[in-house]
Amino acid sequence: MVLVDSAEGSHFGNTYSHGNIVCHNNAILSFRPVIMTSEILTDEQINSLIGMPKRIENPGAKTRTEGKHTRRDFRVKSMDNKHEFALFVRQSTLLPDSFSAGLRWLSKSGEALMLVRFNGSSHPHSNTLESERFEFERHIHQATERYLAAGK
Repeated sequence: MVLVDSAEGSHFGNTYSHGNIVCHNNAILSFRPVIMTSEILTDEQINSLIGMPKRIENPGAKTRTEGKHTRRDFRVKSMDNKHEFALFVRQSTLLPDSFSAGLRWLSKSGEALMLVRFNGSSHPHSNTLESERFEFERHIHQATERYLAAGK
């Protein structure tokens, strides 16, 4: 998923916005998904962003309940301070295999890109470009140049 909005981040009390992502008390509240129309990252750039050393800026982020899930959101920066990320961990309170953890890159232009997301086996999954379907298996979503070019 690719997200696009303004390049400016802003603060208001405990609320912070970066592009189209709005956080309050270090928790991501909302974002508007829009297909990215500018630069498409290459697979090499995506792998570099995923693999670069990072640090969590808010290691004491609180776990909160959202319906039948618990969730923690972390602000992350690259060790060289050139890149910002959002990391989330979400777990069902009812189904042990219903979980998701993801790493989103927050570009300086205000665009955000889900680089990688790990999902539990609580649901089937399809890879649309390959016409593959996985039934109730743990799976990993990773951004690729091919899927970004296809608007997926």
